Amino acid sequence: MTTLAELKEQAESLGVKYHHMSGEAKIQELIDAHIAEHSGLELKQANINPAHIDKETGKIVPKTSIQYRIDHLPDRKKLLNRLVRIRMTCMNPAKREWEGEIFSVGSAKNGTFKKYVPFDGREWHVPQIIYDAIKERKCTIFHTVKDTRGQKIRKGRLIDEFAVEVLPPLTPKELSDLRKTQALADGQTQ
Repeated sequence: MTTLAELKEQAESLGVKYHHMSGEAKIQELIDAHIAEHSGLELKQANINPAHIDKETGKIVPKTSIQYRIDHLPDRKKLLNRLVRIRMTCMNPAKREWEGEIFSVGSAKNGTFKKYVPFDGREWHVPQIIYDAIKERKCTIFHTVKDTRGQKIRKGRLIDEFAVEVLPPLTPKELSDLRKTQALADGQTQ
């Protein structure tokens, strides 16, 4: 149970207005209403997760940035680093001679992911975050059209820069065969 003084302190920290003669039940009711009303946007703006309301005291317990990183970063990194098996072809005419490209994607919270991806249609594994970046990339191609006066003009059209085919994940048998092949290749090069 919380005391009247603790409830008043919590109400003041949340900015909840109450009458100075209010009892524990009324103040608790005002706090609960405030939390229910503001559990979305305002708590997000204050970097407070609504799930971090202490059940016993009813107080909002904000996480420090270190606690947030400890709790959320490994899961997020694991999700972003999950490998997607793809086959990719470049549709950008300016990169016709390229054999592949190094993609670098990241942010301050997630870190940087770098991966070389060939354009020749080989099966390749890329992290999810790089796959998402590849799918978003666009390029402009130009073509000649006639305007209303019959004049030839160049017009640009935005297209997907890469044609990406997502392949199903490798089966356990395919993985074991790949391991054997790579082990043999490592033994031959030494």
